[in-house]
Amino acid sequence: MAPLYWRLLAVLLLAVVRISPAEDEDVYKPYEALRSTDNNFTDSGTYQVNVDKLVHHLRERAANNEGYFHTSFGNQQDTVFGLVMCYADNSWEGCLFCLAHAAAWVGAGCPYSRNVNVNYNMCLLRYSEESFFGDLDLTLTARSGVYSSTNVTDVASMNATRLNLIGRLSGEAASSSRRFAYDRQSYVDSHGVSQVMYALTQCRPDLEYDACKRCLNNVSEELQKASPSNTYGSLLGYSCYVRYDLRGPLEIIQPPPPG
Repeated sequence: MAPLYWRLLAVLLLAVVRISPAEDEDVYKPYEALRSTDNNFTDSGTYQVNVDKLVHHLRERAANNEGYFHTSFGNQQDTVFGLVMCYADNSWEGCLFCLAHAAAWVGAGCPYSRNVNVNYNMCLLRYSEESFFGDLDLTLTARSGVYSSTNVTDVASMNATRLNLIGRLSGEAASSSRRFAYDRQSYVDSHGVSQVMYALTQCRPDLEYDACKRCLNNVSEELQKASPSNTYGSLLGYSCYVRYDLRGPLEIIQPPPPG
């Protein structure tokens, strides 16, 4: 059972974030968290206090830094390192809602873990007792893949377009300061029907070019295996994210300038 402190904190914070509109309750439930189970911290110890302060500091700073921030909190053996990042294919309101929900959930969801990776469909929260800034993690988030139930009739043309578009965007994202790229590519399928594919690629901004590109290539390959002919699909890792869609333009986050 989660400690009373964490449960009360979660209730209070969730009461605040619930004032935001939510079309689907499942949107605000995290995917299965990846967390440590050994060397856990004790209730009300210094590390727990530092985790609490860190996650709320991350949320506040990310809200003034285009939806991303990383930092550490504490000293020596009780230092905790963490980051949060909003995914770009959402509204700014959705970004803030997800950040608040993640900060509220982590205490009750992972009450004693020293290392936690938790992904929502709109944001990522990670913290650890060791610095991971700049480190590539190729782990995919369990059950985070989203795919359409409809398939294209010209698989070859779709796959060729997807490979070209995501490949180009991977290089652009790795080169950009926000580690993000979004674009579209038109093609005519074998039936003579014009199609437009939209796609985005996104990495954690603390990753260097090579690490970002490698992550996106890995997720793209896994996405193609899982979604060989689907009209849309997306897949999350703990370092990057890839999505494509033939149904129409994606909603791209428009954050205010950094405060």
